[in-house]
Amino acid sequence: MVVLGGRGRLQRGPGIFASLAALMFNCVNKDEIGYDYYSPYGDDSEWRVKLWLFVAYVVSFVCLAGSVGLLVQDALTNKGPSVWTGVAGVLQCVLVLISGLVYWTCHSED
Repeated sequence: MVVLGGRGRLQRGPGIFASLAALMFNCVNKDEIGYDYYSPYGDDSEWRVKLWLFVAYVVSFVCLAGSVGLLVQDALTNKGPSVWTGVAGVLQCVLVLISGLVYWTCHSED
């Protein structure tokens, strides 16, 4: 059993928040972004959807930057987890975000 040091919980953070970001941008229907979308709630709904997507992408890129930062920190110090823990964190974030984007672009509402 591998026991991580005090930063074990910190290493899991970017992957968890990347999954949250993937869920955030998969909650948006692609048809709600276009200019010909009619909303019964008024004309303000389009900017809300775009703001939600913007926040989702900001969260995803912050997760990616955080995982890269943890990778660099693991590479520079000897007393923390292995460098492969940082590499796994970066790969996890990248693959979760790619899978979320592929699902968002390919799924249909039919």
